[in-house]
Amino acid sequence: MKFVDKNNKGKTWDKRSIMIFFIVVFLLVGVVLFITLDYKAFFIRHRGNWTTTVGRIDSIEKLTGINQTRMGNIISVTGYRIEYTYLVDTDEYHAETIISPLENDFIDFAAKVKNEWVIEIYYKKEKFTDSYVNTDLKSAFYKKRSLSLNEHAHLKGYLPKDSLVSTPEIAAQMAETILNGIYGEKNIEKQKPFVVNLENEIWIVKGQMKENSKGGVVYVEIRKSNGEILKITHGK
Repeated sequence: MKFVDKNNKGKTWDKRSIMIFFIVVFLLVGVVLFITLDYKAFFIRHRGNWTTTVGRIDSIEKLTGINQTRMGNIISVTGYRIEYTYLVDTDEYHAETIISPLENDFIDFAAKVKNEWVIEIYYKKEKFTDSYVNTDLKSAFYKKRSLSLNEHAHLKGYLPKDSLVSTPEIAAQMAETILNGIYGEKNIEKQKPFVVNLENEIWIVKGQMKENSKGGVVYVEIRKSNGEILKITHGK
């Protein structure tokens, strides 16, 4: 079966030519979508074996030409290499990824909140080391964060001249309140009284195990000046 092109007399289109034409068009559309859409995020968000957690941006590095990753891989790409940390239960995982130069809005945002636990991370339920940074600033996760920050943006706030967490007793109370919510009151009660020491203006709060008890203890770092929680871990 042949089709005659009326604009070019004498030229005909057979089924094979038509099929090749549509394949080329389909491939071109696919390339455009591949470049403009975050295809990986789309598939991750629509698969049940992925879930989300909170993370932080540790470093941002602009890439130009040939570069080497921290793990020794050679890549030739333009964009940004991001190193990040995320939490699964109470364990921290470290990873890195390449962000497209088209994601400038997210890069600007990431630079502003560097080292803050405000980034949404997808990770695989069966393999925690498989992760992905959510760069969609329109998601509910980022919208919720923006609303909570803007609520009190007009207030100056107050911090004591000396320090917010001025005594070991206050540090211990802060740590206990937070730890109860994470590990449960029964578990934390067994590790009291806490041992509290001040090192370089950081309160170190540690739990204690009773004699003949098994397992690890909690460990919390609290900045004396403003009460910032720097680290929370639990030994095994």
